[in-house]
Formats: sequence, C-alpha cells, structure tokens
Amino acid sequence: MTGGTQRIAYVWKAGKLKLLGTLGGSDSTSNGLAINDKGWIVGYSRSVAATRAFVYRHGRMEDLDWPGSSAYAYGVNARGHIAGWAGDSVFKAHGFLDDGVTLTDLGPHALAYGLNRHDQVVGSRNGHGFIYTHRRVYDLNSLLDSTSDPGWEILSAEAINDSGVIVGRGLLNGTDYPVVLTPVP
Repeated sequence: MTGGTQRIAYVWKAGKLKLLGTLGGSDSTSNGLAINDKGWIVGYSRSVAATRAFVYRHGRMEDLDWPGSSAYAYGVNARGHIAGWAGDSVFKAHGFLDDGVTLTDLGPHALAYGLNRHDQVVGSRNGHGFIYTHRRVYDLNSLLDSTSDPGWEILSAEAINDSGVIVGRGLLNGTDYPVVLTPVP
C-alpha cells in the first residue's frame, strides 16, 4: 500500500497470529469485526473499487455479495447468521440479516450492528436505535416505558445478548450516555 502500512484482519489462535487476507484488488485492506464460537469471522475488505462484507470460515475469506458498493458485516451468531449493512453510501444503506439462504432487508437508512442466537438484530435506523424481532423492525424509543424513563431518546443499539439485553447509546435531556436496555418479561 502506497504511503502507509497495509491493514489486514487477523485472528489470534493457539498462541499464533494468523492473517486472514483480503478479498483482493489494488491497495486492499481488511477488518475483522466479530467472531462466533465456531471461529467464523465477519468484517469488511476494502479496495480502491469497493468495500465488501466478508465471512471467514473453513480457512477461506468469502464475499457475502451484498448489494451496493459498500458493505459491512458487523455481527455473526452461533448459527452462522450474519448482520450488517450495505448500500452505495452510508446515507443509502440498508440493514441486512443473512442466514446463508435468505438476505432479509431491514429497511432503508438502517445500520445493523449486532444479533443474538434468536436472530434478533439491533442497530440504528433513521437516527434511532432499532430491534428486528419476529420479522418486524421496531424503533426502540416506541418500546420505552415513558413513565419510568422520561426524557430518553435511544440513538443506536450496538449489541444484543441471547437474553435480549441491549447495549447502545442514548440521549437524556440532550446529554449522550451509554445505555443498557433490559426487556420486561
């Protein structure tokens, strides 16, 4: 890479560093963003021409072939399902859930960041945190209890665990805070 150091995704396993490589192209770089218990790694590989979401499994990096010239895979669950976003720019992005057979579009202006084993996906959509569950997308602000949580605006949801607990960012009376959202049984 001209004028700098080439960045390549890697994994540290059994005391050894393994470079994952890139999807190719001139001046290519890659970034790993998540790993599951099977050792599948997801992220993105960038070249001069495009940024492509990848999954690294069975010793190979594979292009997820999501639509648009920019695609990022941010989460992978134990089932091997992948969440991320793609589009021709961040302003035209759609969030996606990829189960290896079906690519589910989570809507425009959506950035999907995390998912759990139940395929509940979280992220940011139209400037608000969202959850995709039971085949529907919900604005997290519409799920807050306004009597116990007045003044909050959830901006983004970054991760969700298998119990449905979500971490992200929110505003309380105009001040940015980290948030933990716990579902009510």
